[in-house]
Amino acid sequence: MVEVCEAAGEAWREVDIEVGDAARGGSDGASGGAAASGTDLVAKYGDYVPVVEVDGVQQGFWRVDGARLARRLAA
Repeated sequence: MVEVCEAAGEAWREVDIEVGDAARGGSDGASGGAAASGTDLVAKYGDYVPVVEVDGVQQGFWRVDGARLARRLAA
């Protein structure tokens, strides 16, 4: 994540699904919506962690594919 995002000049953030965005002060716009609670995120992503989203669109889960992530960030 770090290397791919730095190479693309993109910011990224990690969200603990058990805590949610609320603990980080809400949404920064990256997910395109309101802050999600930990309960909501566990229900949505609990079986898929880690989950990668680009501009609020899920791009993958379980493993981070650096090449795929780089392509999505370049698009």
